[in-house]
Amino acid sequence: MFVNNVEKGVVVVVVAAVVVVVVVVVVVVVVVVVVVVKEAVVEVSNLSTFNPLSLFSLSFFFLFCYFLV
Repeated sequence: MFVNNVEKGVVVVVVAAVVVVVVVVVVVVVVVVVVVVKEAVVEVSNLSTFNPLSLFSLSFFFLFCYFLV
């Protein structure tokens, strides 16, 4: 299939944009997982001062990331 230079440029830009979006999503997911694991370790280490609000905000953040993807 023949594509001219303009279409090649558009394809390159679209592919680059998709790659950037995927990389950003992966980085965000990794950061969220690290933060959640740290929060979970902190919550487990001091269950006496368990804060349900932080758990709620974490689950809300998870839902937000899920709908973002």
